[in-house]
Amino acid sequence: MKKPFVVISYGGCGSKFLVRQISRHLGRENFKDYHSHQRTPDKDFLDQYEKVIFIFGDPINSVKSFFGRRLKNTKLHSYYSRNGVPDERWAMKHCKHLKGNFNSLDISWTLDDYLKNGEDLFLLEEFFCSWINNKHTHDVLFIKYEKLWEYTDEIKKYLGFDDSFITHFEEQQQRSSTIEPLSEENNRLASIIHGSLTNKIANIDDYWIHSKDTNGAMKSSDKLKNQE
Repeated sequence: MKKPFVVISYGGCGSKFLVRQISRHLGRENFKDYHSHQRTPDKDFLDQYEKVIFIFGDPINSVKSFFGRRLKNTKLHSYYSRNGVPDERWAMKHCKHLKGNFNSLDISWTLDDYLKNGEDLFLLEEFFCSWINNKHTHDVLFIKYEKLWEYTDEIKKYLGFDDSFITHFEEQQQRSSTIEPLSEENNRLASIIHGSLTNKIANIDDYWIHSKDTNGAMKSSDKLKNQE
């Protein structure tokens, strides 16, 4: 029997938040059944679900979030150490979960250390493009995290929910990853590492549904806004 839905992301862009909104509407509690960091949209994976949502967002904020979670305990993002305090290995373990180059990420690294290394060890752009450019065998809803609250009605319709989904949808809160800006130097380094993906996301639609009945692969260029 298929599970009702799944939300996929590379992390740090609201996927568990969205799972919580949908699960609450369905009266479900087990987040792990409906949340995934699946790197590639394999047919066998997609066949497990009735509805598929891919959420993405600013990769620099995502990476800030990854390293921020080394410093605070959070029920939503697990990876606790045995004594209940934050796990300094969180970023490395998430990198491994994403099938990134985790062996090159030292567990003691801070965000500063990661940025100085100068490489996208999480392979976020590859993750993003594997979903955007794929010829999907299933209907997939794509949504930009930063615009999530503007498209709750469209998400409701895609999932076949009633208006109570929107009524109970939690209001947007300022994310911890956006409160403290990066230094000028770290901004420069982050742009070197993640600038290409940042530009792709800035110039792609905020929301769309890729239909399995669409002929041909859905190329990222098909969704990109006109650029001068």
